[in-house]
Amino acid sequence: MGDYSELLYLYKQGSETHAFSRFGAHVESSGVRFAVFAPNAKRVALVGDFNGWDETSTMECEQGVWHQLSKTAKPGHLYKYLIEGADGSRVYHSDPYGFSGELRPHSANIVTDPFSFPFSDAEWMDKRAAINTHEKPMHIYEVQLCSWDTAMTDDGPMDLRATADRLVEY
Repeated sequence: MGDYSELLYLYKQGSETHAFSRFGAHVESSGVRFAVFAPNAKRVALVGDFNGWDETSTMECEQGVWHQLSKTAKPGHLYKYLIEGADGSRVYHSDPYGFSGELRPHSANIVTDPFSFPFSDAEWMDKRAAINTHEKPMHIYEVQLCSWDTAMTDDGPMDLRATADRLVEY
């Protein structure tokens, strides 16, 4: 996986802006590369439906970054990290850099290749590139949907289309 010195220096400093490109699950031609930062762990196991949720294998560790290349994991597979602490405690953790995850009440991550998404906005992107956005007015409105629409906090899946319609009316 390589030397983590610069990545960890910037990460701990709070100025690493591309940690997602090294941590998490990344689909490659030879398999899926997994990496998680767990500097105080005694052991980390990668578990998922691609390995029968096998808890016995241990990921390799370099500078507190646990990593593994899985040749059996594919997009769509579920996974978690089983982290064993110095005190012997064992906890299943979702991937903080996972690109996709199961809907509640489940909590496994889903191996996803975000770069394979077929975007269809090339015309809009070309127009945007021709505009100096620093000289144009901009309005940013941020809303935390679950706080704004309490109907979204039940145990069912979120209906973003219905919430968008209500938000526009609001």
